[in-house]
Amino acid sequence: MKRFFGLGMTAIAAVALTVLLSNIGGSPTTANAAAGPGISLGTVTGNVVNVNVTTSANPWQAYNIHVSTNVSAGVTLSSIAGANGPLLPGAFCTPDPSIPGDLMLGCFTFPANIVSVTSAGVIATFTFNATGNGCIVVRLVTVPPSPLSASLDTYTADTGDGLPQTNTVSAATVNVLIGTGIVADCVVPPTATPTVTNTPLPTNTPTPTFTATPCGPFGCPTASPTLTPSAPLTGTLTPTGTPATATATATTTPPAPPPAPSAPAGVAPPAGNAGAARGGIRLPDTGSGVAGAGGSAIWIAISVAAAMLGASALVLSRRRA
Repeated sequence: MKRFFGLGMTAIAAVALTVLLSNIGGSPTTANAAAGPGISLGTVTGNVVNVNVTTSANPWQAYNIHVSTNVSAGVTLSSIAGANGPLLPGAFCTPDPSIPGDLMLGCFTFPANIVSVTSAGVIATFTFNATGNGCIVVRLVTVPPSPLSASLDTYTADTGDGLPQTNTVSAATVNVLIGTGIVADCVVPPTATPTVTNTPLPTNTPTPTFTATPCGPFGCPTASPTLTPSAPLTGTLTPTGTPATATATATTTPPAPPPAPSAPAGVAPPAGNAGAARGGIRLPDTGSGVAGAGGSAIWIAISVAAAMLGASALVLSRRRA
């Protein structure tokens, strides 16, 4: 519970420090041309390290100190505690332990109790709580001014406009021996200055969306099947079987004999005409319209002639036989 309370107070104080410096004249991320005091690590007493400042030509009213550590094998660092020094009495301080092995300490005075400091002395103290045997190497951290460097840099804030002053921060380290540790256990931390990189936000890539086709009055559309061509047929076709032979047989059918002549209306055919019919002689129909005795006489004459011809033909046929 105390840890959460401490983090909450840290956030509140950080916001208050930013607002205070902004109200005075600017943003703490913008360097001021006014020269401030030099800042360096001081004496080490047990597990406590002092941070000193030199005399400043321009007064300051707030500061931010960032310490970092390098812990040797055999030592466990549990926490770092920061406290305001005697140069800025009545200051409100906010420790920020968000980086493992580091601590950022920001201190300022409220507008009603602004104190302008120009003298040299101890600006802050840091206590390193650790167990085991070995060494803790401590150094100050500086970062280039940027929108994210207000709590990561080491600087003093000018009384006139509240902006960070131009400070000369020493890169010298100090050693805090833990348990039976000796100086040989101390490992010098890397001298590279951490760089704050603003990571750009990812670009939103539009995701294609599938739009369903509405169904019509005759149902929903269906996908057309894809026809896959089959492999072509190969091989030789061989005809089987015996070819049929068409045989045409000519059949002659004799024509039917012509019908016998019919007698004109009202006239009976003569009896002798039957032989003529058998002999194949047909009496023509004159169509003259002969009637009565004259017509009968003509038919009788014709019939007699036909009968005589038929008899002659019969005699000839018998002689030949």
